Amino acid sequence: MKLTTTLCCALAAAGCLQAQSKTPQGLTPQPNQTDSALTAQTRKIFQTATDNILKSAREMPESSYGFRPVDGVRTFGELIAHIANVQSTLCGNINGHPAHKATAPASKDNVIKDLGSSSQECETAFDELSAQNVSIPVDTAAGRLTHMGALLYIITHASEEYGQLAIYLRLNHLTPPTSDQPKTTL
Repeated sequence: MKLTTTLCCALAAAGCLQAQSKTPQGLTPQPNQTDSALTAQTRKIFQTATDNILKSAREMPESSYGFRPVDGVRTFGELIAHIANVQSTLCGNINGHPAHKATAPASKDNVIKDLGSSSQECETAFDELSAQNVSIPVDTAAGRLTHMGALLYIITHASEEYGQLAIYLRLNHLTPPTSDQPKTTL
């Protein structure tokens, strides 16, 4: 009896593993996923960070996209392209899509288009985040993380890079988006 039960459990587990490999990493196939305060707030934080990055990219004049505060760091345009590449790679991986790499040098419009596309890719990954799949493991450049961990990595990266963008804007006598906005709650 124990052997039969063990074999049944092993076959069921193997079937689950096979079914998991046919869907993109981190995503669940259920159409009605349960949202929680945690997943909803995580999604909102990403949207806020992304909006600020896009506003920064639009605010900087194209003539300043080559601005580099000191040797050895990215230009403003390279920094925007880097953010787009990281988002496209990580979120594309979670969604089961190939990464779209921004090409350099590119015009302001093309860099903003790439940033918008990468943000859409991440919005899909964040929209799929649910109470059911926060712990599903996904492979990332940072190693194997949970779906939630991978998305928190994206938020952290976006926030760090936005801090740099804000400095670049100030060095060009422009006001970063978070300095002009009224404070809101999450």
